Amino acid sequence: MKNLKQAKAIIDKVKNYDDKLLERTTGLSETLSSLLQDYLPSGLLEDVKQIDGLTPPKKRALLDYLSKAVDQAVSSEGDREGKKEEKKEKKKVFLPLEDFFQIQVKDVQILKPIEKRAFKKVGAETVYDALFFFPRRYEDKRLKDLSSVKEGESGLFRLKVVDVKKVKKGKLKTQVVLKQGNKTINAYFVHDKPFLFTFFRKGREVLLYGKVSRFGRELSMVQPEIHREEDPVVLNRIVPVYSLRGDSSVKITSQTINHLRRGMHKLIQKYLPYFPEYLPEEIYTRYRLPQIREALALTHFPEGDLDAVNSFETRPQLRMIFDELFILELAQSYRKAIIRKNPATPINVPPDFMEKFQSVLPFQLTEDQKKALLDIFRDISKPYPMNRMVQGDVGSGKTMVAVGSSLAVALDGKQVAVMAPTEILAQQHYRNFKAVFDRFSIPVYLLTGSTSQKEKREIYEKMETGEAKVVIGTHALIQEEVRFKELSLVIVDEQHRFGVEQRKALIEKSGKMPHVLVMTATPIPRTLTLALYGDLDVSIIKQMPAGRKPVKTVLYYEDEREIMIGRI
Repeated sequence: MKNLKQAKAIIDKVKNYDDKLLERTTGLSETLSSLLQDYLPSGLLEDVKQIDGLTPPKKRALLDYLSKAVDQAVSSEGDREGKKEEKKEKKKVFLPLEDFFQIQVKDVQILKPIEKRAFKKVGAETVYDALFFFPRRYEDKRLKDLSSVKEGESGLFRLKVVDVKKVKKGKLKTQVVLKQGNKTINAYFVHDKPFLFTFFRKGREVLLYGKVSRFGRELSMVQPEIHREEDPVVLNRIVPVYSLRGDSSVKITSQTINHLRRGMHKLIQKYLPYFPEYLPEEIYTRYRLPQIREALALTHFPEGDLDAVNSFETRPQLRMIFDELFILELAQSYRKAIIRKNPATPINVPPDFMEKFQSVLPFQLTEDQKKALLDIFRDISKPYPMNRMVQGDVGSGKTMVAVGSSLAVALDGKQVAVMAPTEILAQQHYRNFKAVFDRFSIPVYLLTGSTSQKEKREIYEKMETGEAKVVIGTHALIQEEVRFKELSLVIVDEQHRFGVEQRKALIEKSGKMPHVLVMTATPIPRTLTLALYGDLDVSIIKQMPAGRKPVKTVLYYEDEREIMIGRI
């Protein structure tokens, strides 16, 4: 195609010569026949080889004919290349996503050892780790003009050295005077090492990056970055700023961030063309999100407005944010579906249970408490496990929801375990539960670390035979010797204070998967995450019971200790 275009340019130029100039023009035979030998029929090529000996009118006529022939050849070649490109696109191979979890950064040959060390520092062991290790912010290192720079603005400037000298201005020891056009700027350094006087030779062009300060008419930068040459990966573009926290055994320097940037750029160039799109087209097109390859490339090395990329509002960044939340939801939904595959004992809750429960209470349940209880009764009546959280402020009445749920299970002849994080809270629950359960002649048992060995053995035996319908305790409930006959409901209070393994240990004390109710007054981020994205169904108690005093939080200082004790 290149030869055709070159021949076309020569033909179009020469055929417009006047007769005298056309007669004197030689070398066309050799040049055109060489350029067109792969594109013209042999008969026409023979004519081209004789073109230098023709008269101007015949030469012009042949050039006109050649011009049309070359146009046709260009068109045919374009179609051919288009088909090749289309075929090539169809044959484009994407690696399985699993491969990116297997390719180790330390084995990637295009990376320098110092770049591999930068990846090790941040804990990116595989190519997938690296591609999904996103910047925490961005810097604008595009070349700027001193005449338009604002106070406090950072930028990269191409400057000419005017002078360099030692100074004593507080901590500043070296001053470099530089110019860009008719604008002057001073660069100050906190040291006077010989390197500065070698690098900043008078008349030399240098690249400096830093924050520009303006004092009156004087522009200055303090301790700017010095760049020897214009590296297209880390200069004259918006560059990513990655967190360098990680492996403390890997030492970092001022250049580690640039090693990481260069290494990331190499991985993007080499592996991103083979990275598969994992979202269905319908989803990313519905939300106007770019495909994963474009999103990853432009999240690491964005273009456009610095404020937009630092606000993480660009479409590529939104694609990566969407993916994280979407995949988390999928994982939670998948986990929920797995839980529902486990059989659980359905609990039979009589239609008049709520009236019976309310009748033994010296107060009225709030509408939110009733709704939470109905949610729980609906869940535990199914043959797969409930996994619900009740969230409400201190004093909103979560305990009574736990009492009502436990009573429904106990009246159906099944067992309940209530786990509290402290012995004081366990004893408090025991008193509250006992006050209601005594009205139904159902004993409640307390199992804590301070329970005597004799009492423990008696409780263990009753739990194993199924006689103990409701057991309230602390970590003592997950001791190895604890066995239940038919544990059907597990209630975990202040669930954020238990580890995952502790909750799992209690749940595994039953032959079947029990229904699980967790309660919290602390909407910590982890709890919110679980609640919002599908692992737990949620019941929220917003209403306070009638007559409940408002909660007051008061701060006392050390010298007010006596006042605090008196008020307690």
